[in-house]
Amino acid sequence: MKHLASETMKRPGPAWGWFGRFAILAVLAGFFLFFARTNAQTTNITLEVREYVAGAPAGSGPIIADFDYLINLDNTGDPDDPDPNNHPSLKPMASHSPVVGLGSQTAPGEADFNLADGRYLISVRADGYKLGGIHVSVPDQNGTVLVELVSDPLPLATIRVHVFQDFYPVNGQDDTPRELGLPNFRAFLHDTVGEMSVDWYGNPLCSEYDGVGGSTPLGDPIPGTGGVCYSDANGDVVIPNIPRGKYAVLVLPPEGEDNDWIQTSTIEGKHEIDAWVVEGNDGYSTEGEGFGVPLLSFGFTQPCNFGNASDVCDTNDVAGTGTIQGTIMTLREWIPQTGPVPFGDPVFKPYIALTDIGNNDLQVYLGRGEADGSFVINDVPAGTYQMAIWDEPLDYIFSFETVIIGDGEAVDLGELGIPRWFSQISGYVFMDDGLDVNRNADPALIAGNGIRDCVNPADEESCERPIDGIPLGTRYRDGTLQHGAVTNNDGYYEFTEVQLFPRFVVIEVDFTRMGVTGASLHSIFDGSVTDTFDGALTLAELTWPGIRSEIDWGKVNYGPGENGGISGIVYYATTRNENDLRKSAAEDYEPGVPNVTVQLWNLDHTVLLNEVTTDAWEHPTGCDYTDPFGVPLPDPIGYGPNCLEVPNISNEVKAGVFDGGYAIETMFPDGYPNGSEVTLVPGDYVVELVAPPYFRAITLADINTSDGNEYQPAGPIILQPPSPCGNGECSQRIVTLQQGHNAPADFFLMTDNAVPIPGRIFGLLLDDINVETDPARLFYGEKRGVPNTPVGIRDYTGRLITTVHTDDNGVFEVLLPSTYAANCPTPSGVCPAMYRIIGNDPGDPLSPNPDFNPNYQTIEVQLDVWPGKMTVADVAIFPITAFVNGGGQFNQPVDCSLPAGFP
Repeated sequence: MKHLASETMKRPGPAWGWFGRFAILAVLAGFFLFFARTNAQTTNITLEVREYVAGAPAGSGPIIADFDYLINLDNTGDPDDPDPNNHPSLKPMASHSPVVGLGSQTAPGEADFNLADGRYLISVRADGYKLGGIHVSVPDQNGTVLVELVSDPLPLATIRVHVFQDFYPVNGQDDTPRELGLPNFRAFLHDTVGEMSVDWYGNPLCSEYDGVGGSTPLGDPIPGTGGVCYSDANGDVVIPNIPRGKYAVLVLPPEGEDNDWIQTSTIEGKHEIDAWVVEGNDGYSTEGEGFGVPLLSFGFTQPCNFGNASDVCDTNDVAGTGTIQGTIMTLREWIPQTGPVPFGDPVFKPYIALTDIGNNDLQVYLGRGEADGSFVINDVPAGTYQMAIWDEPLDYIFSFETVIIGDGEAVDLGELGIPRWFSQISGYVFMDDGLDVNRNADPALIAGNGIRDCVNPADEESCERPIDGIPLGTRYRDGTLQHGAVTNNDGYYEFTEVQLFPRFVVIEVDFTRMGVTGASLHSIFDGSVTDTFDGALTLAELTWPGIRSEIDWGKVNYGPGENGGISGIVYYATTRNENDLRKSAAEDYEPGVPNVTVQLWNLDHTVLLNEVTTDAWEHPTGCDYTDPFGVPLPDPIGYGPNCLEVPNISNEVKAGVFDGGYAIETMFPDGYPNGSEVTLVPGDYVVELVAPPYFRAITLADINTSDGNEYQPAGPIILQPPSPCGNGECSQRIVTLQQGHNAPADFFLMTDNAVPIPGRIFGLLLDDINVETDPARLFYGEKRGVPNTPVGIRDYTGRLITTVHTDDNGVFEVLLPSTYAANCPTPSGVCPAMYRIIGNDPGDPLSPNPDFNPNYQTIEVQLDVWPGKMTVADVAIFPITAFVNGGGQFNQPVDCSLPAGFP
């Protein structure tokens, strides 16, 4: 499928882009476009832009004369809105933020413009400065608003990793000081596209510098250093001189010892652990308790058996006579829990470790179960043990069971359920033609119904034929790619690590070489069909960890004279790196642009044959709120009808599309919209993009891989042949549609003045200890959201960008300036904007937050923001007060705060 994989082009060297070449034209165009589109009833805003000076009063820095700005409608949920349906937790999260204006300023002074009543984000870009911005609410704010930009160079960041032997006890945690560091383990760094190989200076990652030479501010690289990042004698790895960003760290055992060590640690599933670092990050965690803790910790342990004096476990040399056995299964989590739920799939070859609770909590056993989840531990001495259970890919949450065994006793634990970090989507892609695997017809096999019919469900050969090699993908609602999969020889596909925060995604199936009949959803308990979707190529999917959605997709060969039409996606071009626009390819992180007009013309561009608009995400409705067996539950807040994105409605599959997609399957031979509408016939066409206001199609002059910030050391799937462009800016593509095929034509947009569109953070500030017990609250049965609490958004200097507040359910949402940095020495080339998110922010000394909640700790996490992309996260904080008497979930302790400015 053309949308599932993107060709990573080699980024060219520095080039003067449109932003530098046509600044004067941008001023005129921006001025004209903005003022031509303003509403008559507006408020005047004057935008003043200055350099930020740390420690100086706001607005005291030098004025910045040359800048460009972009104005987006702030369509985030508002916790202060009198209508609770507009609060972040109840208002469906938007997929994009409309651009309502832009402009440029090249002379000393301020930019003036008018805004209609509403909330806005103004993003400001200036050469030599980091992208910045300000939130404006009209008419509450008017007159002059100040944006302060941080100047280059920006400080580089460091990631620190600690590798330890997890045996005292085996629990996935670093039990310092009892557990020792492991030397010579190898750390690898990845960004969103691939493995990092060099630092900011272009030298091998983890290079050391002599402090003398002149090739970098740190001196020259010391020969023999870098290339591989090893842990030292204390188990510590330091990865310095990298730009800000979100990375994934993978740690592997020393060479030749890969099979001797088993990883136990993860943060939210998988072997890789994510690391978010702002500029100047020193590599220590921001979630520590006042002392330096490496940003990431990786635990490993080794197999050992009772009675084996040569293994690594020192206290298990004497074999016993007992036996422990059982079967590890997937725990299906249902919120709220209304009764027992049958277990899901068995856990494939689970790891089982025993810690001797009565003997200094040391590891005494580690083995592995079978493919069906079963395990047997022989030669167990009498005692009390803590059993640790996990899986090799770390898709399951590390779990524990206490086992007491006597001499010679056989303990059968039966089936034990452990929870997953992720949910799963799986199913079959099949030939929906009413013929079985051996091409025999049967009345039970119904052609074209979108259901994988079988004469005998237990006999695969009696089912409609599988189709191998079909790509599928899941996308976020903004059109960015999440996961990809391909069907195997049995036509089966599986997404095993679907996101754990409940947000609708869109699953899509390829149709370049076959027509589609529809999709069917199956019960996770008995496999029966619970819903069908006629002609569906995409579906909206809400998932919850431990619950599997089973979706089958029917296809047929195109008949004589049939084809799949012309389709594609209109993308926002975050990265513009192709010297040949015909080879423009989407990156996974580039969002779609909704509601864009796409036209179909004849080859000589004289007859408009059709016109469509790109898809826009629409939040589903009509979901179910039931127990696991379909029995409706009381629904006082409208979980079901509103499809609220919470664990309580578990998995849901509904009709849905992501932003930016389009399809043209018909034409008007006499000219659109006149005459009759007929099926699109094979032939040559021109597909034309009609750029929306404030956007334009990219050109060769728009390469942006030299755009970005300067840095300094910190102080102490399926590729389709490209269709040729019909004009210089590639807003037109010449497309050849053949019989029996679908023809692709993707387009790429950017803003008129090259200021990047903002990104979005959707978050939950949650109580990491207590469960919500009020059925009228959104997260009933789950961890409690912390309501009406300030969340500070700060940059790497600690400067406050904005403060948002959680709503009654603990949810917050914020739109933020993104990034124009596409010159980073990373596989993606993009350094996303990074923000410090302060949960329960007390505020600044001269401006404390009056609604700071003294019941809870303050914690900082760091999150990434990309152009047009959403970032979803939870911020977990611990309660630090307790009450003897009840009376409410959020009692206030004695207020010991000081007034603003008190020393």
